[in-house]
Amino acid sequence: MGFAIPTTVEELRASWRNGPADSFAQRFKGNVAKYQAQVIEPYERIGAHIRRLGVRIVPHLTLAGYSALFNDPKTHAVILFSHWSGYFIEFRDEPASIEALIQAVPEPHARIVDLCVCQPSEELIMRLRAARMQCQILFIDAKATPLLWLLFYRDLFRLLRSGTSRYLRTWSELKLAFFQELGGAKS
Repeated sequence: MGFAIPTTVEELRASWRNGPADSFAQRFKGNVAKYQAQVIEPYERIGAHIRRLGVRIVPHLTLAGYSALFNDPKTHAVILFSHWSGYFIEFRDEPASIEALIQAVPEPHARIVDLCVCQPSEELIMRLRAARMQCQILFIDAKATPLLWLLFYRDLFRLLRSGTSRYLRTWSELKLAFFQELGGAKS
């Protein structure tokens, strides 16, 4: 599970200075306390719980780091926790175009690509699915807070840890429970 949005105050401030105008951090421009309450604190608290469930969490995710997550043969799913601007996916080092994201997913590759980004465009999903047909591309078409996303993944990994569930089935069932009211039931 890779986090490409800022997860520290230092990263937040750097994103304000150097990030694209429509980056996730720009929504909180000048309000460190709000970002800490809505992003950093939930990331630290719930992220620690997710780690205890055996999930590897990679903060400060770069585009190259995202691609490297696919190299571990024990990895069943690669989750990208980031921001979709409508034109790019945010990574710590650079915004990535649809084409750059496609190139970051090695081929042939038969794993789950789980895009934890708010409301990805149809073009992004269709192009990724067409280019990486061996992958199962998961996304939720809903606008949600980082807290809700983190709770979703915490519950997903709790259920998977019980050993009685499979990723795709559990993900689909939780998606309905968490996101149906937000309009994100399709995927």
